[in-house]
Amino acid sequence: MNDHPPEPTPTLAALRAEAAEFLHAQSLDGWQNWAWGEESHLEQLYAAHPGLFTGPSLATVRQARQQAEDDSGATAMFENYLEREWIGRQTAALQDQLANREAAAEVTLEGETFAFRQLPVKLANEADGARRASLYAAADPVYRELNPLRVQMLQTAYRLSRELGYDGYIALATRQKSLDLEQLRGTCHTWLEQTCDLYRQLLDEQLQQELGAGRDAFTRADTARLLRCQRFDPLFPRERLLPALEETLRGLGIELSRQKNILLDTEDRARKVPRAVMFPIDAPQDIRISIRPVGGIDDFAALFHEMGHAQHFAHTTETAWEFRNVGSSNAVTEVFAFLFEHLLDDAGWLQQVLGLGGEEAQAFLRSRAFRRLFMLRRYCGKLEYESRLHAGVADPAAEYADLLSAALLYCREASEELRYLADVDELFYSADYLRAWFLEAQLTEHLRHRFGPAWYTTPAAGMFLQQLWATGLKEEPAGFARRAGLGALNPAVLQAEIARLAGMRS
Repeated sequence: MNDHPPEPTPTLAALRAEAAEFLHAQSLDGWQNWAWGEESHLEQLYAAHPGLFTGPSLATVRQARQQAEDDSGATAMFENYLEREWIGRQTAALQDQLANREAAAEVTLEGETFAFRQLPVKLANEADGARRASLYAAADPVYRELNPLRVQMLQTAYRLSRELGYDGYIALATRQKSLDLEQLRGTCHTWLEQTCDLYRQLLDEQLQQELGAGRDAFTRADTARLLRCQRFDPLFPRERLLPALEETLRGLGIELSRQKNILLDTEDRARKVPRAVMFPIDAPQDIRISIRPVGGIDDFAALFHEMGHAQHFAHTTETAWEFRNVGSSNAVTEVFAFLFEHLLDDAGWLQQVLGLGGEEAQAFLRSRAFRRLFMLRRYCGKLEYESRLHAGVADPAAEYADLLSAALLYCREASEELRYLADVDELFYSADYLRAWFLEAQLTEHLRHRFGPAWYTTPAAGMFLQQLWATGLKEEPAGFARRAGLGALNPAVLQAEIARLAGMRS
């Protein structure tokens, strides 16, 4: 006979408090792993909160949401968060196993052995096309080793989606992201058709300039080198990185040195992950950016992108924890990240901040037009592929290779199929990026119209942005667009912007 009384049902307030504690610890753990190279403790963190991501907890929040008298959306957002983390808790061991095996994996080619995670860097810096192809194929055994784990994780996520009461993974993801998937797929299909001629022209030009090759020899192995645009690195010296950022923020009326809630870590530590990242440890009072600058355009683009995120989180005035730190779709915060990153695509900004003009600037902007068009087309292909993957297409590996090669016009090779699960974004994050790219172009156009072409030199534009940032993660993309005065999502604005960068008419 069990003499112990049943555990009391947790209250909504208690669950919120515990979730805030968990997310704070999780963010700190991620920061220490990324910036300092310390071990990740994801599974341990979940184990420390055994009652948080459970069926009874979800039932409590769902009941509270159904009975809620206010319509702020905070409780529904908390429910979404618990659903995501409920899946995360049950796949944590698989995630740790995959991350650890990937981190330990090595690639060997012609007697040289290097870490698998260094492959993108190797490909970007390799000038010889035949060597790039060999490097790309040399990683095939790692993908073969890791794919069974990825399959297991995906199948687990599918099963758990149904256990949560959804028809399947797509139903879960579209609710989480406030996403009309079919509408966005249609938009992407149209975009691929309408931009094909310009993409072909820019691709042929950039292949000759960057690789000295034609489209008939272009493969996936060449893309990192093609997008690297190393010839422009001298225009973006390391010593100008922070001054350029500070000057830009100052033009908007923001003094970075006075923002004590933003920590910018630029130290060069051996175990630090090179890629820039932003961690909202506890918005708005503790925002951290890690970057390991080496000089060049990629440093500028990465730091400005992460600072766009940081300013968004640092300026939120929302009191609900969910609106400050949780959210659902990340499309809105990605809008601000791309807004800052794409200042590098503004001729006026290049002249004012870096003294870059004339033919040199025109060549750079044309390369940026190609890069943006490449990424848009790539993610259009990814969204279509992920839609088919999660719908249960018979041969997902072949679908992946076919769709991506068709979108980007590179020659399809056997190695491509092995990447079919490594290139999948969780819960259609690809859709967040796509909507953010389209909306960012509309926001930039709006800022130019309202504050002038050099809007980034106007404190009034900074105040307008701060008003948009104030709501944090509260709004889904359509609601944000309405409040910002952007109207409905309009891909034609981005198409015209890319044509302008390329020196053409749309």
